[in-house]
Amino acid sequence: MDTIRPVVLVVLRHDGKLLVEEVYDKVNRRVYFRPLGGAITFGEYSQSTVHRTIVDVLGAEVTNVNGLGMLESIFADGNGNPAHELVFVYTAEF
Repeated sequence: MDTIRPVVLVVLRHDGKLLVEEVYDKVNRRVYFRPLGGAITFGEYSQSTVHRTIVDVLGAEVTNVNGLGMLESIFADGNGNPAHELVFVYTAEF
């Protein structure tokens, strides 16, 4: 069954630098970089996902979480399968 995956991306800046993660695209055989993020679980608000994801990935708490907007993306995933995401974009600070 096809589903739409809700996710968050968190724009984190520190000392004038943007914190990103490296991701490898198996289909295009390329490395790209994106802000940290994760999937929103059923029953979880997107802003709560921001806090949970950063704790899970970095073991750090964030403050001043603010929504920037939302993007919709239809693409081929890393295995070449069609994918559809609703991406909530936030800023936050350590």
